[in-house]
Amino acid sequence: MEKLISKEFLTLSKPLNEEKLILNLSKVIHNLFEKEDKLKKGIFLSHKHSDKELVYEIVKLFKKLEVDVYIDWLDDDMPKETDAETALIIRDKIKSSKKFILLATDDAINSKWCNWELGFGDAQKYFKNIAILPVTNTNNGLWTGNEYFKIYPAITIGKDNNELFVEFLGEKEKFIDWLNKS
Repeated sequence: MEKLISKEFLTLSKPLNEEKLILNLSKVIHNLFEKEDKLKKGIFLSHKHSDKELVYEIVKLFKKLEVDVYIDWLDDDMPKETDAETALIIRDKIKSSKKFILLATDDAINSKWCNWELGFGDAQKYFKNIAILPVTNTNNGLWTGNEYFKIYPAITIGKDNNELFVEFLGEKEKFIDWLNKS
């Protein structure tokens, strides 16, 4: 893999990183628009709710690409309290989305819900329509306790920070191409 996507690239945790974040996202988006038509594809984004700020930034990126992204806590049909209905709605949204992406932060890899969603996504999408977006500074891709994450394609950034890729078993394809595949 080229490299894990770092929190420095995606988060607003430090005010000094905000400019770099916006600059890098702008480069990626500009590069994608220069080469491809806008997309209209649905993504189920599995994530830990504690990563809300990071989720907002990722959703902004996908919205600029005109990609619909499902975020459970933005769904008015979700119950106020988590219950079995929550799982049924999530299950239906995973089934109806074209792609499944797990935002694999340190918190998310320890989440029961994220792991359940990944397992269900695996059954519905497997490797052609599922990917891990590794955003962490601590695990260096080891996924201790969650080594099975390595069986999935991973979204990475190219060496020049201008392009996103999906990598799996030594093969690399442009993120845009992956989104367009069924």
